[in-house]
Amino acid sequence: MTPEQRKEYSELQLHKLGVRVNLQLHVIEADEEVQLRSVDEVFGRLCSLCSVYQILEGRSAEEVREWLRAKSIAPFLSQTERAIAFVGAPESRNKSNLLEVGEALYLLAWSLGLIDVLKISARASSSQKMHDITQAIFTHIDEVRAKVRLRPKAVILDWSDLLYRLHWAMRHAQLTQRAYPPNVNLVAIQQWHTVVNWLCRYDDEDDWDRVSTET
Repeated sequence: MTPEQRKEYSELQLHKLGVRVNLQLHVIEADEEVQLRSVDEVFGRLCSLCSVYQILEGRSAEEVREWLRAKSIAPFLSQTERAIAFVGAPESRNKSNLLEVGEALYLLAWSLGLIDVLKISARASSSQKMHDITQAIFTHIDEVRAKVRLRPKAVILDWSDLLYRLHWAMRHAQLTQRAYPPNVNLVAIQQWHTVVNWLCRYDDEDDWDRVSTET
């Protein structure tokens, strides 16, 4: 699919969702211009989010720190994640952060085939599914790593294009003080857009805490 075809397809999906379409937004990069993160990078990032999610759910930070060291995951942590896991930043441990980390985790898990279907919805992603995935990684990391496979680049770029345009619509509604598009969850779109931009090495940014979601 060419960038122009991908743009048209995304606009059609937005129209079906009842979302405002900005025809002036540019196309994203072509498939051959994008180099996705490696499976090891993506799995390491998923494990990092898993560790934070476990702490936010209530698991002992000391237990999580031991796991991070034992499984050599600590180097994958971002500065913000390190503050939660190793410094114990209490202000980071709230429901809002649990939702944000969970949605990012959900998209990453999908990208590795641990979640079968990704769907735009007004509801937050399944907290039970995220709990099950983090538990599986925490207790059987080697088995989970052995079965993950990164989804095809074209599929990830389809979502990259769609989320870029959908996130613009959400921001436009906020700036113009209008109701958010129906059937869309704001936190999910924000976090999914961050994840897909990281997956595609958008703007060559490797720092998870600094990934741009400009629209």
